Amino acid sequence: MSLHGIIRLLVGVYLVGALAIFARLLRDKIRFVRRGGPEDRSDHVGRRIGIFLTEVLGQSKVRQRLAAGWAHALVFWGFLAFAISTLNLLVKLITGGEGFLVPPADAFLTVVDAFAVAILVGIGVLAFRRFILRPSYLTYYTVESGIVLGVIGLIAVTHLGEHYSAGLVAEYWGYAHLVVAFGFLAYVPTSKHFHILGAPVNAVLQQLEDHQKMDPLDLEAELDFEGGESYGWNRLKDFAWTDRLNLLTCIECGRCQEACPAHATNKLLNPRDFIVDLKYHAKGKEPHGAQAQALHLGRVLDVQLTQPAIDGLGEISNLYSLK
Repeated sequence: MSLHGIIRLLVGVYLVGALAIFARLLRDKIRFVRRGGPEDRSDHVGRRIGIFLTEVLGQSKVRQRLAAGWAHALVFWGFLAFAISTLNLLVKLITGGEGFLVPPADAFLTVVDAFAVAILVGIGVLAFRRFILRPSYLTYYTVESGIVLGVIGLIAVTHLGEHYSAGLVAEYWGYAHLVVAFGFLAYVPTSKHFHILGAPVNAVLQQLEDHQKMDPLDLEAELDFEGGESYGWNRLKDFAWTDRLNLLTCIECGRCQEACPAHATNKLLNPRDFIVDLKYHAKGKEPHGAQAQALHLGRVLDVQLTQPAIDGLGEISNLYSLK
């Protein structure tokens, strides 16, 4: 077997492995969501289709933020275009010949080129915002965002390299594109960027009734407290499947923090940190948010947190013992 054939074989094995890892991680996410309590989201089918067209494909809510919103939208639309061109490269790898984008359909690759450039511009805007402007509503305690922005940029660059070169050079650029793209696919379920896969589902299945409507709570019910029963939600097992999906798809954008009146009064309650901390607890990891750290400090010192410090948190200390 020639060196080229060995490289092609190794790339194929790598892609199969990446897909297997992705499938395993995605299965775990689905199982986590399905372990939640029942919740019916099958109502208003027509309205949900409209949400898919406007909020998911049209990115209408995201684009409400002028610079960052349009940058995210360009990256999202670029990924949709890349999905087709990447499949075309995959067919080339498998067959050793041409992909399915043959003339005149190969003109679509020029559209992908435009999106590749748009993606590079978009990630430049997002990187400047996150690492230079550093707005307060974003989280900063991980390097995930930097890794993801870099990988997305590399996916765009390898596409352009494959399209604007020829012969074996173009083929190796294509292999590089597939390796990076499939590696990213396997990485997504392990990070907050599972949002890429979960957010469209979450948007379509969002609650469409009155968001302020509360579920009835029978305070006169006789509960077996020693057996683990409790009023309200005190453990992860109390969450509905839709709430578990909400945790997985939170991208930590901070829009909830911006809109929170309690946070605006400089209270400890921060809806962004609250959700992010719950995400970490659900994964069995130590949370990073200020309110989790305050509660942890209180336990370590065996002291009662002052009312101003704990104001608005309610039963958050119970939620932080998720199982």
